[in-house]
Amino acid sequence: MKDLSGVDVIVSPALPGPAPSLAEDTVRTVRHGLANVLEWLGKDVGPLPGARTHMVQAGGALYVSAELYDRLKDQA
Repeated sequence: MKDLSGVDVIVSPALPGPAPSLAEDTVRTVRHGLANVLEWLGKDVGPLPGARTHMVQAGGALYVSAELYDRLKDQA
């Protein structure tokens, strides 16, 4: 288990996961179509449509892919 700024971060070999379902991909498409509005409201636009899942939160821990963990570590 790794700790990053007070949050338990666990590198999971199961991540990145498969591309999202059609429903989730549709939500992502709409959010990116409204990106300027979401950014104006101070909200995160979120992942791109079709992007694989690199992070899952469960049980108070954050499970991440090795690739995402390296990016987070570089930013910390």
